[in-house]
Amino acid sequence: MNIYQKYAEYVIKTLKNHKEMQLQSTDFIYLCNEINELTVKVKKSSNPGWLDVTLVE
Repeated sequence: MNIYQKYAEYVIKTLKNHKEMQLQSTDFIYLCNEINELTVKVKKSSNPGWLDVTLVE
């Protein structure tokens, strides 16, 4: 299991529990390959280099 698979597990658990979180845009590119079981809404954060990710149910 690589680091992005472990990070993807953390992101999935966090989104299921908290419904939203911020991710660095560079990480999101790699996580897209790992997180295929959720539907999320992504928008640019007010913080440069970050994305606001919200779980869509």
